[in-house]
Amino acid sequence: MAAQRFDPEGDGDPADLRVFGWAWYAVGSALFLVGTDRADPVSRPRLGDSDQGPFWRLSDLARTLEEGDEDASRVHLARELIGGVMADLAADAGLGRESGGR
Repeated sequence: MAAQRFDPEGDGDPADLRVFGWAWYAVGSALFLVGTDRADPVSRPRLGDSDQGPFWRLSDLARTLEEGDEDASRVHLARELIGGVMADLAADAGLGRESGGR
């Protein structure tokens, strides 16, 4: 099962990753922040009053899937997060319109 996008404010949509460069995803009861490769780490969103914790870049997720990792749980997590991102891309109505795509 793919990760599910988590929206702490309840008003986000599948375009958040594309528009803002950052999106939260839930895998089970754990939350993970995913950022595009161009997203500014200083501007990454926080959950409530928490400190800015670690995050995954899309390229890191892809590399983990392509090259594997000694820790099988990291590969599993990368697969789940990529699945969530792909689901959001498929649901993003604005994707492709900016560049003239369909």
